[in-house]
Amino acid sequence: IRMEDLNDVFDDLDNVIEELWSSPLMNHKSPFDDYTELYKDIKTKTVTRIPVAKQLASSTPSRSSASSTNDEPDFDFVKPTLSKPVQRSASSVSGSGGLKKTIPSAASASSGSGAVDEELFIKSFEDVPNIKIYSSREAQEQMLKIKDVLSDPNVTWEKRIDHMKTMRALVIAGASDYDDFFQSLRMLESAFIMAIKDLRSQVVREACVTIAYLSQQLGTKFDHFAEAALPSLINLIPNSAKVMSTSGVVSIRFIMQFVHTNRLIPIITSNLTSKSNIIRRYSLEFVNQILHSWPTHCLEKHIAILQDAIKKGISDADSEARAYSRKAFWGFADHFKSQADALLNSLDPSKQKMLQGEVSNSSSSSSLNGDQVKPKSRSRAASEERSAQSSLGTPSLRKPMQKVSSSKSDAGAVEVDGDLDILARKAQQKSYV
Repeated sequence: IRMEDLNDVFDDLDNVIEELWSSPLMNHKSPFDDYTELYKDIKTKTVTRIPVAKQLASSTPSRSSASSTNDEPDFDFVKPTLSKPVQRSASSVSGSGGLKKTIPSAASASSGSGAVDEELFIKSFEDVPNIKIYSSREAQEQMLKIKDVLSDPNVTWEKRIDHMKTMRALVIAGASDYDDFFQSLRMLESAFIMAIKDLRSQVVREACVTIAYLSQQLGTKFDHFAEAALPSLINLIPNSAKVMSTSGVVSIRFIMQFVHTNRLIPIITSNLTSKSNIIRRYSLEFVNQILHSWPTHCLEKHIAILQDAIKKGISDADSEARAYSRKAFWGFADHFKSQADALLNSLDPSKQKMLQGEVSNSSSSSSLNGDQVKPKSRSRAASEERSAQSSLGTPSLRKPMQKVSSSKSDAGAVEVDGDLDILARKAQQKSYV
């Protein structure tokens, strides 16, 4: 194109732009006119508009060089900036019914960070599709399909979650009533361990929810599965993702509450030598829960292990771990009085005073080997009677969910107040005679 034709094009473009600027539509009122008070301190600057055609025709190598050689600005407007920022008082915000800025509490921070608890698990237990099965073979086929999906790393995580929900739906539908169910359940152990070790938090959470539900519904029949999954669940505790960490803790609490088998005790106590204080702390919490909820005959095989675990915990560097150990000691004394006496005598006087302070705070006896009233050790027959009563109180399959009792709430007191009342009544009766 010749230079003369290019100049003609630029002239025509200038005429069009001039007509647009002279149009009545351009004489609009600026929205900033209502806020002139806010901008009265701004120094106004004369801005000259450069025709667009001439800007296109001017050969400027770069924007920086153009600004350095030309005194005119590059834009058709100046962006206003406030000399003093407008500050909104807190009273005006709260008085007008607006949002009040508050500092979140520790509980809200933990819930907002993705932590889960027992109530969330219980709500998720029966949040599953409705499935009907009519034969043992149909249940086995469903469980085999679940195993294949969970064992395949190429399957999408949504599909794996759906199949873990299907596992809970099978139990709700009555699959555990068939004789072949527990044999098929053994095949799912490795698949669920893979799900626990998954890198996606949703998969880990769903696996922990399913294991917690199976432990609640199957009880001691779930012992082999729980024994296989427990080490992987413990490894979740120090995870930086709160969803994974708390899911593992809650799942273990359900196992400790409903699956009473002595094979779980060495797995828990073996973690007391861990370098992670979080693992040691929760391991002692689980020991405390075991000693306050299990019958005596389930503990007799590992008296020495429990005794050594309590002794290690009392001297632990973590303060919360020491607190759980002191509470666990009185649960141990409730089962095995003579062994608790020996353990108490082997401790330093300072630790003995701490133990006595612990039991006084929980309204129990002040000492085991003193001349004061001692808590009665629970016999094996009484323990079996207590376990039978607890089993009667435990809901049967597919009944409304029972919330697991955390050792944080009920781990402290040794049950001697009722025994003291009985002894006092017997003494009064003898005096009357």
